[in-house]
Amino acid sequence: MEKSTLIGLCAGFISLGIGYVMKGADPSILLTPAAYLIIIGGTISCLFTGFTMEQMSVFPKLIKWEPHTRDFSRELGDQTSQYV
Repeated sequence: MEKSTLIGLCAGFISLGIGYVMKGADPSILLTPAAYLIIIGGTISCLFTGFTMEQMSVFPKLIKWEPHTRDFSRELGDQTSQYV
């Protein structure tokens, strides 16, 4: 996940909370299943309207997590020996 994505998500949730407080509503109302459905459903809908189906078909591959299998300490040693 890119840093800008995380910043955007946090800004969105903070904006919702501040908006509810400014309106005089209880912010805990955002912790209901209906609120999650509206937020997550709206986000998914925006993704589908903003990208083509070809681009969206790649999305599951982008969020798939795989553990690192590279040996960074060995690579660092190899790079260091090249410059020394």
